[in-house]
Amino acid sequence: KQKLKEKGQQAVQHIFKDFVAKDNFSDLITSAKLKYLLTELVLRVQKNVSQETALVEKIYGYIKLNVESIKSNDEIADYFGYHPVYIGNVFKKITGKTLHQARIEEKINLACLWLTKTNRPVEDIAISTGFSSRNHFCTVFKSRIGVSPLQYKKQNQ
Repeated sequence: KQKLKEKGQQAVQHIFKDFVAKDNFSDLITSAKLKYLLTELVLRVQKNVSQETALVEKIYGYIKLNVESIKSNDEIADYFGYHPVYIGNVFKKITGKTLHQARIEEKINLACLWLTKTNRPVEDIAISTGFSSRNHFCTVFKSRIGVSPLQYKKQNQ
């Protein structure tokens, strides 16, 4: 990163030297170099965004496949080989949600599926989806869905 920063500073210095020359040829050179520099910056930003988007898609896939067993955001970061703060920031930047919110959302989606497609008791679903207790599960479920797990089950069977 330091070498890249130094290269950028050198490029700007060369452009500035051409700019202060005050002749038509120097103006053309300055304009062309600035356009090139801006194009390079835009391409780098797009590349970083697309890499971040791809990472977030992978994280979502990982969460969906492992929602029952993921205990913390650190586990996700470890799996992908990034620092938890970095991965959390990238995820929030791209999705507008925290990793925790995405995990809870997937837990509730899985719980909804199990509530409507199985006869498992609510306590079993709560524990299987990774909630610490039935009470905590019911509180989170009701705040997200608007009804209790039992009411949801009755309404959707």
